Amino acid sequence: MIIDCHTHIYFEETYQEYLKESAGMVSVVVCIQSSRYDLEHLIEFASTKKDFFIIAAFDALKNPKRSLKQLERCFKEEKIVGAKVCPGCQKLPATDQTFSPLFTLCQKYKKPVIIHNGWSPDFAPLLKYFSLSDIDELARKYPGCNIIVSGFGFPYFFESAFVAHKNKNVFLDISGNISDGENMALDRQIRQYTDDLRKLLTYYPGIENKILFGTDFAGENTPLSLVNPYIKVIDNLFDGEMKENAFGGLAKKLFFNR
Repeated sequence: MIIDCHTHIYFEETYQEYLKESAGMVSVVVCIQSSRYDLEHLIEFASTKKDFFIIAAFDALKNPKRSLKQLERCFKEEKIVGAKVCPGCQKLPATDQTFSPLFTLCQKYKKPVIIHNGWSPDFAPLLKYFSLSDIDELARKYPGCNIIVSGFGFPYFFESAFVAHKNKNVFLDISGNISDGENMALDRQIRQYTDDLRKLLTYYPGIENKILFGTDFAGENTPLSLVNPYIKVIDNLFDGEMKENAFGGLAKKLFFNR
């Protein structure tokens, strides 16, 4: 079973594009809310799909108390499987006290917090707010809260791998680092990404158990329109149980407590 732990599918058209691109290879889809889209709309959309789950965005700026209350209700009703923060988008370090209640909440409900890395196609997030030192600190402060660093922390591969290596509650997804329409050919991107990750596995043995499959799929008319290249990366990196863990076993534990 393959679980895509990182997509941005908010409409039926995008969902159909994903089904076409994934060609039946992905069994479970996890959609990460963008703050531009209403959470209740996404929950309603997810209810019409089989094996489609939502990670909610935490609003640290406009009304964090209201956002936190909404997230707790959704956790209780099992309508979401995690929460996301984007320090670079909200121009706050992840260690800011505004985020503290969220980590406490996710620790309480045993659901992961996804921390968005410093990269996006529009280059909008400010890189200085994405700090692996902050994630290291949060992992120690909230040992019962699992933290997933999106995009393997690109461009900070080595730092992200080190933080995951030294903290048992930090994990890494591989999403978003292979883009359609880039100057580099797809096969070369796949080969380079695989080589980069393999190097990290050599330096930090043990993190092979902490890697999740994800794509960052956002639609066929976006730079983030690929699924199969990410499958190839996992296929290239792992065999047997390690491959099963990266494709879905770890996601089952983190999102569904299975």
